[in-house]
Amino acid sequence: MNTETPTTLPTRNPRSGLVDHQMPVADAAEVAAAAASLRSAQPAWAALSVAARAAVRLRWHAALRELQPAMLAALVADTGRLAEAQLEFDATLGALQRWCAQAPDLLAPEPPRQASIPFVRIEQLRQPYPVLPMPVGACASS
Repeated sequence: MNTETPTTLPTRNPRSGLVDHQMPVADAAEVAAAAASLRSAQPAWAALSVAARAAVRLRWHAALRELQPAMLAALVADTGRLAEAQLEFDATLGALQRWCAQAPDLLAPEPPRQASIPFVRIEQLRQPYPVLPMPVGACASS
């Protein structure tokens, strides 16, 4: 049995059956380093305002829009479905833009409120999820 981690993963085109792309495969150390980098950046991300985080996501939206022709070409080469690919891409961009617009209202702090039990008050804390620690091999198949 070969236990060596491959450096690339062949991607087979479902329409032609041919391998038309090789995706790089990260080893455990690369995945751990990427997760550590994300974890170290997370406190600064959490400290940003909702509007600032939405602005970053809108820059991502603009980058995706610029990549749209290449991404649609890849989707069509994979699926042969231009209309569906365009619809899915536009829906994703629309959802991203909509959530960025709605985020300030949806995530605005609310004052604590009284529960039906006299000595209990309900208060919500809204904060970004951290990058969760996970053992490197936790997602590996056996």
